[in-house]
Amino acid sequence: MSTAEPPAGSGPGATGPGSEATGATGSTRADGSPTSPRRTGLVRRFRTLPLRSRLALLVATAVAVAVAAVAVACWVTTRDRLTEQLDTTLSQVKPAEKAIVVLTASCTSGLPGDLQIVTSRPRRRSWC
Repeated sequence: MSTAEPPAGSGPGATGPGSEATGATGSTRADGSPTSPRRTGLVRRFRTLPLRSRLALLVATAVAVAVAAVAVACWVTTRDRLTEQLDTTLSQVKPAEKAIVVLTASCTSGLPGDLQIVTSRPRRRSWC
């Protein structure tokens, strides 16, 4: 009786292109490189769908991406225009001198007597 050796690349530790060994992820490509089992399952499932279903999925995805892009563009444009309009409106408003005196008095009325407000430098536009 002679013992025949198994062909090269078919042993339990073989990892060459002709072997049936799997990578750490559980599957291999035709060239022997490992692939992700999750991605392989999705791709395999997508490829088993009829052409009409694949086209419908691709078109639906393209439409969803286009709608999302247009929505983001509209939101950014509207935000910029509203901010510009608000800035323009607020820069044109000039409060009455009497209102400034009343607001300043109401802001400083609760201060202790030894606290002094210095107005030698221009104040920022704030109400208090």
